[in-house]
Amino acid sequence: MPVSLPFAASSRRDLSDKPRRIPKSVQLACLDMIHRGIDFVAAARANNIKPDTLRRHLSRGETLSFIRRERAALRASLCSQNEFYLAQIRANSANAMAQTKAISLLEQIDDHSVDRPSRDVSPGICIRVLTIAPQPVVPPAKVIDAGD
Repeated sequence: MPVSLPFAASSRRDLSDKPRRIPKSVQLACLDMIHRGIDFVAAARANNIKPDTLRRHLSRGETLSFIRRERAALRASLCSQNEFYLAQIRANSANAMAQTKAISLLEQIDDHSVDRPSRDVSPGICIRVLTIAPQPVVPPAKVIDAGD
């Protein structure tokens, strides 16, 4: 008679899959590095944490994604002023070359061209040409009849 083993008990989901929280002091230190342009040692000291603690947090995935998001927000805020400053150069600059370049750049700016075209999927096929080396031809073995 077969022995029926009990099913394995299902455990709770592994808690290591859940991203860990970033301490507030580490977030503030990262924001100091991004917005004030200071190195991580000065940012750590300004937020009352040890530099090695901040260094350890800088290698964690959740901290890196926080930094990427904040840097993207900073770039967006800086780039949103570009048209204003180009218009100022066009209107107020004494340099005719700067005015011409500002006009040219203002005409080229398009909100749709900001998207990265590399992320677009284009239809098509991929053809791989494989070179298969011919196998050497082995002559059939001679049959020797012992009775002859």
